[in-house]
Amino acid sequence: AFRGLWIDASGDDTKAKANAYQMAKFKHRELAREIALLNQERELLQTQKELDQSDRTNNLMIVTMLIGSTFFLSLFVIYSHRQKMRYRKLALTDRLTGVYNRGAGQDFAENEFVQVSVRQAEFSVVVFDLDLFKNINDSYGHGTGDWTLKHVVSAVKPLIRDSDIFTRMGGEEFALFLPYSNETVALGIAERCKEAIAAIDTKYSGHAFNISASFGVAGNTVEDLSLDPLLKRADIALYASKHSGRNRVTLYTAELESEALTDEANNPLVFS
Repeated sequence: AFRGLWIDASGDDTKAKANAYQMAKFKHRELAREIALLNQERELLQTQKELDQSDRTNNLMIVTMLIGSTFFLSLFVIYSHRQKMRYRKLALTDRLTGVYNRGAGQDFAENEFVQVSVRQAEFSVVVFDLDLFKNINDSYGHGTGDWTLKHVVSAVKPLIRDSDIFTRMGGEEFALFLPYSNETVALGIAERCKEAIAAIDTKYSGHAFNISASFGVAGNTVEDLSLDPLLKRADIALYASKHSGRNRVTLYTAELESEALTDEANNPLVFS
């Protein structure tokens, strides 16, 4: 009986051990499965972290590229605008003196003349020509002639308004188009310009010589439909200044035109 009890006890113990082993094996598998799941989650988190980092890097690169592209595009636009303005200025101005060339100056003046005429206001023209300019070129060279032209322009510019149109008509010939100015105002401007030109100190050119200019002045009339007749009258007055001894200002009158028409040597300077 005792032996039977021992065998039963021994059997129960073996079952208990077997059950404990199976339980431990099950827990080990569960633990291994949980560890595997944790490893997968860690790998997923690491992958997600790397993807997020990659997205941030890509976004930063895109933003940098956009900023860089915008910057260089802005530079290109600014450069193009400056080049456009430079070429426009070259097309409109005389390269030596910086004032309007004949085509641009007359176009702008014609537009102003139309506006003035619509308002039935006054418009005057002053044309002037440097006296014996050819002698300066022949005696001292074209470099000194260019120096003379630039300094004449520098002397005249401060004496006119920003709204006045200063134009090089060609060679040593210039015109001042004066919107909303009557003949009296134009005469005063011409006299001041004449004095300023005569006062230019030529020693800085490396040579000693005198500079002077002859002026013709004319104002508009109700019959004028364009600048052409006004320019022609100013030119006749300039011609009279030349033939009256130079270095003077002459206002157009009908008598001057009659004298010019009877003079076979008449050769208007502005339209030559």
